[in-house]
Amino acid sequence: MLWTSIRQFWAEKRWYRIILSAASAYALLRLLLHVLLIAGAFSPAQTTETTFLPDDLRIYLDAAQAVQNQQPLYPPLPLERMEFYQYAPSFALAFTPFLAFSSITNALIHTLLHVVTYGLLYVVWGRIFAGLHMDSAVRTQALLLPAWLIYSPFWSDLNYLNVYVLMALMASLLIQVILTQKLGWSVILLTVILQIKPQWAFAALLPLIIGQYRFFFRQIGLSAAAYAACTLVTIVLIGSDYGLGQYATYFNLLVGIGGNYPWRTPDLAFLGYNHSIVQTVVYLFNVSPESLRLALVIKSLIVLPLALFGLLTLVRPARVFNGYMKLLLVFSLYTAAFIWLDVVWELTLSIAVFTLLAAIHRGWLRSLIWVIFVPYMLVDAIQVMSYVIFGDSVLAPGPYVLTDPSIYLPLTLITTVVFYGLLTMRLWASFDWQKQRNTLHGSEHFSRTTH
Repeated sequence: MLWTSIRQFWAEKRWYRIILSAASAYALLRLLLHVLLIAGAFSPAQTTETTFLPDDLRIYLDAAQAVQNQQPLYPPLPLERMEFYQYAPSFALAFTPFLAFSSITNALIHTLLHVVTYGLLYVVWGRIFAGLHMDSAVRTQALLLPAWLIYSPFWSDLNYLNVYVLMALMASLLIQVILTQKLGWSVILLTVILQIKPQWAFAALLPLIIGQYRFFFRQIGLSAAAYAACTLVTIVLIGSDYGLGQYATYFNLLVGIGGNYPWRTPDLAFLGYNHSIVQTVVYLFNVSPESLRLALVIKSLIVLPLALFGLLTLVRPARVFNGYMKLLLVFSLYTAAFIWLDVVWELTLSIAVFTLLAAIHRGWLRSLIWVIFVPYMLVDAIQVMSYVIFGDSVLAPGPYVLTDPSIYLPLTLITTVVFYGLLTMRLWASFDWQKQRNTLHGSEHFSRTTH
């Protein structure tokens, strides 16, 4: 249905052909620029084996090398820098096969993997919307194909060769298999996600809130057992003393990162790319116990409506959740999870959230959604065009692009909070409507009746 809609819009809408062609041309040129950069085409005289290795890929490879050499994976607390290995030892072990390749070969391989992963992400969300019979969301996603091609979080992730797009795909697949109650796949996906970025396991709470208790507890129990098994196998493979020590340090890092992070303070020229509530409060009021408590209060107040909704559904479980409400709930969990984090660099899955919100809202709310999302979507294009026009003069150590609005304003945080607010408001409105009628008849019908 997604590809049918794309072909239909291409055949019928001239403006769509123009915008999609322009976005495709930009994407191809942007990808070519990335490949030329990692190949060292712009400074061949200075090219070395590691000169153009993207930072996060370098961190993963360094961690894999550290595992082989029985060296520490994690920096001591308090942290002195923001760029460090943050995942479980099992992820570093899984990365060791890539040590057989050169730096440039690794960069090219992972570039290809990122592009394929992002394409799969687009396809998966087309299938999720279609599987829930949300025809308007499918059509909206088809119309937004140009936006997917210039979407800043994808290109930013490609710049560093991080795993954000991979995590977005795995979380999306987890949502899909939970919606269809495929327990085995949900356990596999949840186990892998927990090895890398545990916050991306937000969808695991969906069955609990919608009353699928048997599925929820079986999923959690089996995933916990699988996680323990992965941990045990990793410890055996890398050595018991070394493995136990690294896992202890890893869990200590997860628990203590908020109190030991190298926060950007008011004496610095701009906020930077960590758009968490804690970082924003600290940048305004400096690091102190009072500012950290203030950030905790703000986070708690923001997530309180979703917590109350979840509590209400647990107390009164005899409620009907159609596909539309399940997506509202799972996206609310996603944005709430990222609001709660102390370190927030991206909101990669926001383009799927944007697709749903743009499909169901009308009037000034739809305009608000576009006003909030478009600057976030265009950050990479702004960075690239600024560098093309002004060269190195727009770069600052970090690296930061001085014309980038997201280093002065927390665009990621603004997008997250606004989307969370819209989602939770619709969720509460949906629950009240259900309470009066006790049933729902299809996501499209419900969407129309709540406009």
